Amino acid sequence: MVEEYRRPVVTMEGASLTIAMVAAVAAGADTRVELDESARGRVKESSDWVMNSMANGTDSYGVTTGFGATSHRRTKEGGALQRELIRYELNHSNFWSSIFVHEYRKPYLFLVCLDRFLNAGALGTGSDGHVLPAATTRAAMLVRVNTLLQGYSGIRFEVLETIATLLNANVTPCLPLRGTITTSGDLVPLSYITGLMTGRPNSVATAPDGSKVNAAEAFKIAGIQHGFFELQPKEGLAMVNGTTVGSGLASMVLFEANILGVLAEVLSAVFCEVMNGKPEYTDHLTHKLKHHPGQIEAAAIMEHILEGSSYMMLAKKLGELDPLMKPKQDRYALRTSPQWLGPQIEVIRAATKSIEREINSVNDNPLIDAPAARLSMVATSRARPSSAEQHNQDVNSLGLISSRKTAEAIDILKLMSSTFMVALCQAIDLRHLEENVKNAVKNCVKMVARKTLSTNDNGHLNNARLCEKDLLLTIDREAVFAYADDPCSTNYPLMQKMRAVLVEHALANGEAERDMQTSVFAKLATFEQELHAVLPREVESARCAVENGTATQQNRISECRSYPLYRFVRKELRTEYLTGEKTRSPGEEVDKVFVAMNQGKHIDALLECLKEWNGEPLPIC
Repeated sequence: MVEEYRRPVVTMEGASLTIAMVAAVAAGADTRVELDESARGRVKESSDWVMNSMANGTDSYGVTTGFGATSHRRTKEGGALQRELIRYELNHSNFWSSIFVHEYRKPYLFLVCLDRFLNAGALGTGSDGHVLPAATTRAAMLVRVNTLLQGYSGIRFEVLETIATLLNANVTPCLPLRGTITTSGDLVPLSYITGLMTGRPNSVATAPDGSKVNAAEAFKIAGIQHGFFELQPKEGLAMVNGTTVGSGLASMVLFEANILGVLAEVLSAVFCEVMNGKPEYTDHLTHKLKHHPGQIEAAAIMEHILEGSSYMMLAKKLGELDPLMKPKQDRYALRTSPQWLGPQIEVIRAATKSIEREINSVNDNPLIDAPAARLSMVATSRARPSSAEQHNQDVNSLGLISSRKTAEAIDILKLMSSTFMVALCQAIDLRHLEENVKNAVKNCVKMVARKTLSTNDNGHLNNARLCEKDLLLTIDREAVFAYADDPCSTNYPLMQKMRAVLVEHALANGEAERDMQTSVFAKLATFEQELHAVLPREVESARCAVENGTATQQNRISECRSYPLYRFVRKELRTEYLTGEKTRSPGEEVDKVFVAMNQGKHIDALLECLKEWNGEPLPIC
């Protein structure tokens, strides 16, 4: 999918467009659009059939008839009919019914709006939130061309070439944000594309520099030499009668949803790493027996990330040190992540397949089967209950509304993912600090214990020397951040528990405890005084070394498969490790990641985490 997104050229013939290709062209970067010449013949054959049938007096819906409820009315002026269709779609939303009137054999299509919240040129100032984003418009243009290339809609190949030229020149028609529910097609917004192609006076386009230009200037910027199109019979209907605005935007958001789905799977594994979790929750057998493919995939990706993780090795070591330090099972939020991510992955995959079918389908009415010399009357959208066009259509898709709401959800998910990535990197750095502080405390306590507990005043060995092992075990078991700000405070658990070790050894010393030379308890005060003198300094030195990049213990993340994401956030984006001394807020760091994600910069790091994965779970032992 990412490989398709990064191809420099998207070649279309009508049947092999993917959401990645749509997203690439929509982004308006360096991706060029080319039309496969193999489509030229069938498109021309379809267009010629319409013209011939019109000349022969064939009665055809949308060519010689009115639209919708007025399809019983007739005209012989097919070109004028198409012009009127576009003019009135440009004027109003598609909550309409049509009334077809003859006057001196000229067609006039009056669209009676049920809700006239969009009027002629209903774009506001172009910058006040009433214009469809340019990326969405580009996606719609690409998808519309792709569907028309199949040669069932009766439109000239030259029209499609012109749309491709506009895309390659990054000249984008301005479309209204509202005005369609993707009923029998996104009629209103698609009419604005057609309006630009035909030189409508109220047509507006966005130039490559972001400025707003009229139709003539748009053609000039794009280097289009011929003039505006005079629509032939059926061409206006072919341009507007499709679901391509809703499905174009759906393609864009689904491309991002697929990427974010994999990101969520990897970040869930990183969460396990920083929490010193138990990787058993990714065991393939558990998920294989549930049979849900999304759950199996999520667990397999997490399993791959955690396999050989330095954090998992340390967590196992700590678990063996004291099995009671952690619950037998991790909390639900960690160990059930494959179960709650799995259904979402399945929905994203299913939606992707559905939309890819739609963007490669012919959605027009009527369809022209030129080789068989016949028309096919169809419905163009997959729908849900709703009413439009004066109840002529009681079942509608709400496709564009759904796509827009999904785009909002994707934006929120990117904000959440950005925040989570910054939080995980902070946790990784805190684990690094924790390990270095613990190592410094152990070295300091070991040194002080040997200095103050090993021998008595006459140089003989003291039983207190046997405390060293238990003191170090106590440090291993104690949470560093429970004492790090004041390691010698008697109110904090570290000093309390080390004192308890010495007292316990004193109680077990028996008669030897009565002799000051062999007493363990007699050494307690000296041990604590010496510790007070050196331990705070060692802890502070360890903290400074971590922040300065000179720590004794290197960051474990560098030994993990999840390292590329950490490197992306910390090294490439230069987000900072947050401390109380710094004035930067977490939001400033999150914003760096969010902006980078909107530019797709996280994708390479994400894929690098999975570069060794063969797409399968580990074998069941």
